[in-house]
Amino acid sequence: MFRLWDLVAIILFLAGMAGMGLWFARRNTSTEAYFLGNRSFPGWAVGISMLGTSISSVTFLAIPAAAYVLDYRQAVTNLALPFVAVIALIFFIPLFRQGALTSAYEYLEKRFGVLVRSYAALSFLVLQVVRLAMILYLVSIPIEGMLGIPILWIIIVGGAVVSVYTVFGGIEAVIWTDVVQTFILLGGGLLCLGLMVWDLPGGFGQVIEIGTEFNKFSLGPLEGGFGERTFFAVLLLGLVNFTNEYAGNQNVVQRYIASKSLREAR
Repeated sequence: MFRLWDLVAIILFLAGMAGMGLWFARRNTSTEAYFLGNRSFPGWAVGISMLGTSISSVTFLAIPAAAYVLDYRQAVTNLALPFVAVIALIFFIPLFRQGALTSAYEYLEKRFGVLVRSYAALSFLVLQVVRLAMILYLVSIPIEGMLGIPILWIIIVGGAVVSVYTVFGGIEAVIWTDVVQTFILLGGGLLCLGLMVWDLPGGFGQVIEIGTEFNKFSLGPLEGGFGERTFFAVLLLGLVNFTNEYAGNQNVVQRYIASKSLREAR
């Protein structure tokens, strides 16, 4: 069913993001400013931006759907994050902040040559296209149901707005829009949770009761092989995934380099 205020909220959000991108575009007076924001970002903004980058429609739609079908085993991947973060603090961040690098691929070229750099950069771009297509499609599904707008137009408009503020605004626009979006996403999630609990006759206790009854708080079976989503299989997946993210994902490495000091990056 079409709801006017839902549409107004979405339009204001998209206009605000595009406006931030155009505002920061005026500050991009050099390549260094465009790609790295003159290496001047505080650690708290970079950290929130990294969190915002990891949150998407997959976080709000696909993972809750998996928890509804099974249990909380998908959350086990996050248990690997603290261990990988410590490795990043000790090894990866100092490595990428050496010299005047602007990307992870410059390091690959210096270490292994142009062919390896080109292969890694192309692979990253292809995987990002696939990831963005999935995210745009997932977020378009509820908007289509909410507003009745054809899903193709939602994808086109959403993709165009995101392209405008990232392409024109550079890394500065990306990081500060990420900060705003992270607060909106987390605040919206907490608001939704509060409203759902408020509407339940038994309140939060009913959530615990029903979740326990249907074993929804389980982290997955401890036994079994790696051919199914057991606790250890999902934990291994998280370890591999976060190591890949923190060691070679340009989205993360660029933020290491854009921080104003080694301490802020850490």
